[in-house]
Amino acid sequence: MTAGAEEVEPSPASAALGWPAGLVRLTGWLAPVIVLVLAARAVNPFPVGAVPDEAVYVVLGKALATGQGYRYLNLPGAPAATHFPPGYPALIALLWRMAPTFPANVLLFKLVNALLVALVAVGVAQWARRRFDCSPMAASVFAVVSAAAVPMLVLSALVMSEPLFLALLVPVLLVAERAVDGRGPAAADARLAAFAGLLAGALTLVRGLGLALVAAVVMALLARRRVRDALLAGSAALLVMLPWQWWVHMNATAVPAPIRGTYGPYGAWLADGWRLGGAAFVAGTVRGTVGQVAALLATLAAPSAPRAVVPLALGALLALAAAGAWRMWRAARVSALFLGFYVAIVLVWPYAPARFLWGIWPLLLALPLLGVVALWRWCPAGRGARVLRACVLAVAALPAMGYTVYTVKGYRGIWWANIPRQRGATLRAVVLGVKEYATPTATLSAEDDAAIYLYTGHPAVPFYSFSATDFSHPPTITEGAGMLRAILAAYAIDDVVVTTSDQRDIAQTLVAQHPPELALRDSFPGGLVYSPIPR
Repeated sequence: MTAGAEEVEPSPASAALGWPAGLVRLTGWLAPVIVLVLAARAVNPFPVGAVPDEAVYVVLGKALATGQGYRYLNLPGAPAATHFPPGYPALIALLWRMAPTFPANVLLFKLVNALLVALVAVGVAQWARRRFDCSPMAASVFAVVSAAAVPMLVLSALVMSEPLFLALLVPVLLVAERAVDGRGPAAADARLAAFAGLLAGALTLVRGLGLALVAAVVMALLARRRVRDALLAGSAALLVMLPWQWWVHMNATAVPAPIRGTYGPYGAWLADGWRLGGAAFVAGTVRGTVGQVAALLATLAAPSAPRAVVPLALGALLALAAAGAWRMWRAARVSALFLGFYVAIVLVWPYAPARFLWGIWPLLLALPLLGVVALWRWCPAGRGARVLRACVLAVAALPAMGYTVYTVKGYRGIWWANIPRQRGATLRAVVLGVKEYATPTATLSAEDDAAIYLYTGHPAVPFYSFSATDFSHPPTITEGAGMLRAILAAYAIDDVVVTTSDQRDIAQTLVAQHPPELALRDSFPGGLVYSPIPR
């Protein structure tokens, strides 16, 4: 298939293999149904807030659904929200209006994420068929293997924005690829380029990393020397992005400085890291993210393998991904550029990269698979080249077997429930402790601040400040005590809730001050309650 082909049913590959039209339609429906069943089975009954972002998304959705604006209802004064774009909270708001009783509606939020993962399967199957000439069966298998992968189920089992982002991303990629192919009249091509830019800009309102797609569309058009269309696409994207950026700019200082890392704009947070750390900050971030990505790939490609095998499996995986990237560049240029820009952002972003990579897992998984296809289709004439091909295929089997083992272990161990189960038990204990031991009208400082608000109604602020430099240089106990001191100075806190040993050490540092700044007031199973001492 050529890069611009649009026929979906039947494709050249399916016609060549003699696929009946009925079977083509059946395989097109079967993949998302299988993925929907698997994703729905991954839905769990644990509280929202296992990952802090979950609770914040729900707080923002509640604010929109109840007509209070885009605001952090959990923080004292309900300041304007500038951390997360409004796309996913808007979906939560719609669902909240349909089922306004919390926490019963959390199950609906999770089920909708399962449905979104099924839509991802539909999208990636179409992407594989239209851009890479896959047969219906191959596209359906890829859709199931990628959309129902363990990393995708981990995210879909949480109330997170990644499933919505990916469900929208793949169709937008297909539109953008058509826009870059540009085989119609000039005016029609220009309109399609502008439309692709508009959609790419809208995607940034779900996740800020959608900016990688905006850059990919513009750069792909420029690579085709379509400067006017690139300007149209970039301008359309900017038109959609500007209202949100204006809101962020106008409310950049809506929350006090000590908690802006958690609740303030991303741009200012990152700029502070550059200002404080300079080149060492960037180098430390890249060193940390590259190390974590390597560890993640080793876990996926060679789980429980002997140490000597791991470099070989990783090398094979990276070589296949490189070959796949070349094939993707030839058949789906926007997709290739998007992945390049996306991964580059992840590597310089001072945060654990796993979640970001899992959020586009089907597209990343496509790279080594495309490399395998290219290797399989390589038919060298010479004997030496044929032996080399056989050896490379044998080595390529290592990461394939490793990933299969990883997937089987993940399904057997129900790994997507680990985080919600473990954190859910802790969160339940905290909520019960707050309800029983906190002052009835107290404003709290706690690690699970947004979740505590949702389940108890108490206004709550974080226990920690969050700096971009924390990724490469985790704060010491003394530095943590300084962060808590700054939070206590910014807010009128009644109770400080402590649930971990590090938090206890930080609180005890303030207790040991002369004069003391905190006093132990009570305890509950799994935690302690401190009261600030006025100075």
